[in-house]
Amino acid sequence: MKRKNRIIGFLLGFIFFYLTSYLFFESFLVSLLIGGLGGLFYSDRYQQRKEKAKIKKKTLEFREFLDLLNNSIAAGENLENAIRNTNQDLLEIFSSKDEIYIHSKEIINSLDLGRSMKLSLEDFRDRMGLEDVDIFVGTLLIAIDSGMNLSYVIENSKNIINQKIDIELEIDSIMRSSNRELVIMTLLPLIIILLLKLTRPDYKLKMIDYLVRLPVFIVFIVSYRMGKKIVALEM
Repeated sequence: MKRKNRIIGFLLGFIFFYLTSYLFFESFLVSLLIGGLGGLFYSDRYQQRKEKAKIKKKTLEFREFLDLLNNSIAAGENLENAIRNTNQDLLEIFSSKDEIYIHSKEIINSLDLGRSMKLSLEDFRDRMGLEDVDIFVGTLLIAIDSGMNLSYVIENSKNIINQKIDIELEIDSIMRSSNRELVIMTLLPLIIILLLKLTRPDYKLKMIDYLVRLPVFIVFIVSYRMGKKIVALEM
């Protein structure tokens, strides 16, 4: 999957940088070189974006898992039966191929093989690979070992984690909106260059044009990169 994402990222980056550089320089060889370098750069960025999207998807799935588990515990079920009920209820929301269903099913399979609840939950935590799951399982194991009221612990954990997820989603929504604005601002100078080219289709670039457009192109790329960093809260 990572290799596939890198290939897709390379192709997307190559197309964008090739077309952009061709608008600036109108040279096949220069555009090919810049497109190749841009593709190599963007392949890693695209892979990171896909990984973030995967984490977000698993986080939303886990939130549904928590809600269902809390409802089952509140109805009077013990932890094992609550997990079994939750796993079945998940099929009404997700498919059998979604990770939360698969990994919660593995808890049940582990229990059926005679493993302890502690080991089964630790395996679930490791397979999910999310900070929120790590916090929840850690809290739940402490509650089990100390004999605390599981209904109280699960409900409070659910509320705290849901608040954290809601804040993260709100921040993500703001970042997406800012990113759309950045894309529009980035496309505007390209559209202007394209319109100028269409108004003078027979104009041939001279050496002075290349000398002027090269620093402009560098500023354009650097500005876009800086804008992405600001939008992604990396600075």
